[in-house]
Parts: sequence; structure tokens; C-alpha cells
Amino acid sequence: MPAKHLALAGGPPSCTRMKWRWPIWDEREEQALLDVLRSGQWNAGLYPADADPSQFPCERFAREFAAYHDAQYGLCTNSGTMAIFVALKALGIGPGDEIIVPVVNFHGTFSAFVWTGAMPVLVDIDPRSACMDADEVERALTHRTKAIVLVHLHGYMGDVDRILDLAAKHGVAVVEDCAHVHGAKWKGRGAGSLGDAGCFSFFQNKLMGAGEGGLIVTNNEELFAQSYSLINAGRFHRVDTKRVPVLGASLKMTQFQAALCLVQFSRLPDQIRRIQANAEYLSDRLEAIPGIEPCRQDERITSRAYSFFMYRYNEDVFGLPKRLFQRALSKEGAPAAIGEPWSCPLYRNKFFVVEPGQYRCKDLPPGTPLEELSALFPAAEDYNRKTCLIAHPWFLGARESTDEFAAAIERIAEYKHELLDLDSEGT
Repeated sequence: MPAKHLALAGGPPSCTRMKWRWPIWDEREEQALLDVLRSGQWNAGLYPADADPSQFPCERFAREFAAYHDAQYGLCTNSGTMAIFVALKALGIGPGDEIIVPVVNFHGTFSAFVWTGAMPVLVDIDPRSACMDADEVERALTHRTKAIVLVHLHGYMGDVDRILDLAAKHGVAVVEDCAHVHGAKWKGRGAGSLGDAGCFSFFQNKLMGAGEGGLIVTNNEELFAQSYSLINAGRFHRVDTKRVPVLGASLKMTQFQAALCLVQFSRLPDQIRRIQANAEYLSDRLEAIPGIEPCRQDERITSRAYSFFMYRYNEDVFGLPKRLFQRALSKEGAPAAIGEPWSCPLYRNKFFVVEPGQYRCKDLPPGTPLEELSALFPAAEDYNRKTCLIAHPWFLGARESTDEFAAAIERIAEYKHELLDLDSEGT
């Protein structure tokens, strides 16, 4: 019996260098946590009368991170989801308003839209970027639209210029969801500073992680001051004495998280460069394989932050069912697929559980059956069928690791006949 070339068919795995660990940390993170512990100042927002708040980690990190993204103000929160919720509330979004959001999005973030009391309006994506389609945004605008949530998905960015122009023309606010684009720039300007507010996440799997945490950046002083009160139990910012009190909550980041973020932030520029170089190299390799189409970045993105590397798999051209291809790739020791919450439109996500009437899709009534919803979003459905994602830590290794991944797909393409008799749904 001839020897098998593919691991799924019984041969040896082809990827031996693709090892990574995340998060990355060393004695610097350890020392930063010990410094906060020994300081006795673990919380943010309430400082001793004789203390300089600007020197504590939360204040320092918010200031430095905002400046890096070309924003004047920064405010730490306890999560990225709450950052979006607070930004929308600070903009006055509430019942009777509409918020335009992309149908491919994190299901947890959707909660922030619903909690405002406004009506989220789902729009289809641009197949080139998986970000919201500007034409669909324009069609969804009504007199009730008060905000567009511009989600920079996976580190890709849609037609930012067009969406900002639409927002300005119709007097609509723009909140950027920057959970996947730490350090990115659009035409030289930092992500988050393009709209009215930008919201970042520091959940552990992000480009920068502190376990949990979020941050709002803005160039709008009024929005910053209102957001500060919303996350700090209604208290005014120390330089703000003229505001009307608001009903706030305790949604702050701790000094421990901010201390981690400061160290992680110092690693970010170098990590972005390494990820970008390896991702672009992989794109060049994959383009030569029939049935594999890497998603190229818009040239207006002048600093690229890949949270996920995205490529499309056309099973008719490649010659294997997608599930069988992914099983084969995984068996070779390479990253094969990212599942929910990023692999499907919201209405197909098993975690997307909402009551009828909590969101709107074009002019269909609440509770529209799935088969009718899917017909409204052809680009999102195509994304669901074809898209494969690779998480950013895979690209932090040496170039040889990226070579191995490309070689694994080339190997599967060459010897796919070894797999054609296997059950694509089997083990």
C-alpha cells in the first residue's frame, strides 16, 4: 500500500514549528502588578486628596493609548462592551432611536445596543472586508437613525470615508468598534479617532489583553465628561464642575488591569509589525492556490492590525468540502478554523437570543423566520459559507511557521485525492 502524504489519511503531520502562547508576558507584567498591589491604590476614580491621579496606571494608560490613536481623551472601562454602551448613552442614544450595525458582529456586543433602549438595525457586509457595506448603510438611514456603529472586524476596515460622509450628511453620530484594531491607522489617523468615539477591548484574546477591560477614546470633551460620569457612579470628572448629575454605575477598570495594559501596550508596535509582515507574506503564498482567496487590506489602512487573518475557501474550486479541508488542515498541525461567534451572521449564531422587536432588518417585521432573514443578507451568507480565520498569535512566530502553514494547504491541494473517500462530517 503506498505511503500517505496527508496526516488525516494516515501520514505524518507537516507543521512542527507552529507553536505559540498567548498572552505573552514576563517579569515586567509581574512587577507592574506588584507595584499596584503595594501602592494600596487598586481602584480608579477615587484618589487620596494629596495624590496626583494622572500618575496612576488607569489615568496614564488612558492618556497614552488615546494619544497613540490621535485622540485627545481616553477613559478606561471594565469591558469593550460597556465602552460601546457608555459611548452611545453619552451621545444621548435611547428609546425611539435607531442604531445601524453590521449583521456580522460579536453577539455580546449586540447587548450594548439593546441596553440603550434604541432599535439596532442590521445591515449586510461588504464581501471585500466583512465590514458593513456603505450602500446598505445609506439604504438603512431614516429620520430615527441617531448612530452608526462602525465595526472594524478582524482588523479589516470597511469604506470608512464613505460612512463618515453619510453620517455627516445626515447628522448621525459614528461610534467605532475597535476591539480588533489596536494600533491601526486609516490614512494616517488612528482607529477610534475617526468618528465621535472609538471603543477598544482588552479581553485576553485581543491584540492587547489584560483578561478584561475596555477603553473609550474621543476628541469630544462633552462626550468624555458625560462618559466619565456614566462609568463612575454619576461623579463628575475632577476638572468638570458645571455638569448636571447623571445616573451612572460602577463600570471602571481596576489599576491592576491598567498596569497590565501599559506593559502590553509597550509590546504592541513591534507585534503589529511582525503580524503584518507574516500575514502579507502568507497572502502572497495563498493567492497561488486555486480555491483559496486571501482578503487583501484596503490601501487606505496605513497601519494594519490583524486580530484575525481572513481568507475565503471555495470548495468547488479547491475540490474538497470545507469541513473536510478544515479537518485535514487541523490534522497537519495548522490552525484550521474559528467557530462562533465570528463564523456566522448574528441571526445564525446560537448565542444570539433576543425577543421579537429588539432589532430590525430592513422593513421585515420582528420575528421574521431564518430563511427569510438569510435572503436579505447575501454577502453575510457567503461569508458564513466560505470564510476561514486565523487568530493573530499564529503570526508572531518566525517566518518558517508561516511557510509551514502555506505548505500545509499546498500539500492538501496536491494530495486531496487521499481524502475524497472520507466522510466530511466524520471524526
